[in-house]
Amino acid sequence: MADTSTHASTERTAGEVWVPPRPSTLELAAGAWSGGLAAAGAPVLTPAIVRLLAPLNRGGEEHLVAGTGDEGWFGPHSVAWKVHSDIAMLVAGIGAFMLQTLHPRAMAGVFDHSSFGGDFFGRTRRTGEFVQGVVYGTSEEAQAWCDTVLAVHERVVGSTPDGRAYAANEPELLHWVHCTEYLAIAAATAASPPTR
Repeated sequence: MADTSTHASTERTAGEVWVPPRPSTLELAAGAWSGGLAAAGAPVLTPAIVRLLAPLNRGGEEHLVAGTGDEGWFGPHSVAWKVHSDIAMLVAGIGAFMLQTLHPRAMAGVFDHSSFGGDFFGRTRRTGEFVQGVVYGTSEEAQAWCDTVLAVHERVVGSTPDGRAYAANEPELLHWVHCTEYLAIAAATAASPPTR
């Protein structure tokens, strides 16, 4: 059982409104400094990031060129193909993950069963491969990706520190994860200038 004595100051009474603490001067300075550094580094880092992510953007055309005729679950004229080929998907992925962390049971599953802590980039790459495989793969490949993830999720069960049960294939948690993804993708691509 987790020690809750350090969290006593965050408890509220019924009807009390929680107000986040104001950032300290040091926190404000660190935020401004890191924002400026990111703005200055973006022109240099963006091309490198695009090159690193290029292997994930398969585009799907190889299946059509290979003569299978299988356009997968979406096809080359779909919104899914256009949206997922945009660099805004990098921002969307980060945004979706940040939103997903707001669900305590979903995050307990990630914390207890995922390699995000020790292998953040590897875990992120594997998630990207899944998404791109479902979007751009043949129908058979997309189904295989989904079957694999569902099988892995069967083992992702447990409980939060306060005793609430979670299961990765639970409909409420799946809906949460997918709704945050849709929201983040829509927001990122709406803010992104057209690439074509």
